[in-house]
Amino acid sequence: MERQDKVYSEISMVGRNPSKYEHEDVYRMPLLLATIYESARLLPSGPMLQRCSMKHDLRFATGVTVPAGAVLVVPVQLVQKDAFNWGKDASAFNPYRFLSNITKESGSEEQLDYGISSFVLNDPCENAAFLPFGSGTRACVGQKYVIQVVATLLASLFKKYEIRLNTGSDGDSEPISKNPLVQHNPNSQIIFVRRDQ
Repeated sequence: MERQDKVYSEISMVGRNPSKYEHEDVYRMPLLLATIYESARLLPSGPMLQRCSMKHDLRFATGVTVPAGAVLVVPVQLVQKDAFNWGKDASAFNPYRFLSNITKESGSEEQLDYGISSFVLNDPCENAAFLPFGSGTRACVGQKYVIQVVATLLASLFKKYEIRLNTGSDGDSEPISKNPLVQHNPNSQIIFVRRDQ
């Protein structure tokens, strides 16, 4: 709930002082965007990427050879939950992994007292393991549009509603098995509670 309150504060701050071009306001909400990127990292739309290798054999310095015409498969969910790329908490939801603190000019790493705006969004594509939209020249051409639309939709929802899990529902949000790649049961009911305005 605390994270949702911080996102709501960020949306409220930007809403009080909208930019000339409203569609650019989402880029002034780094925590909201980081939340979307973290959701895409943990729950990618596709389980794997496939590519056909080049016309010639590819030899790596390690001695591995990829034969010409071989189909290469990248298991996206495994890569995006790999501790080597994402840290010890790779399977946990942590949108702060996409944010950096603004530092004082003196170079100290103290967080400035600017509230939510004390964070800067890191480009998620700088980490080669971020693959919910693919990568390189074959990446999804609609990536920026999708992020913009989802951010606008969530900002509109959070502005008017608080989102909660219905604790009285019969479903639970426990994983189906202990496998970290298994998604949570879809039985948990989400309820929208209108905010007092």
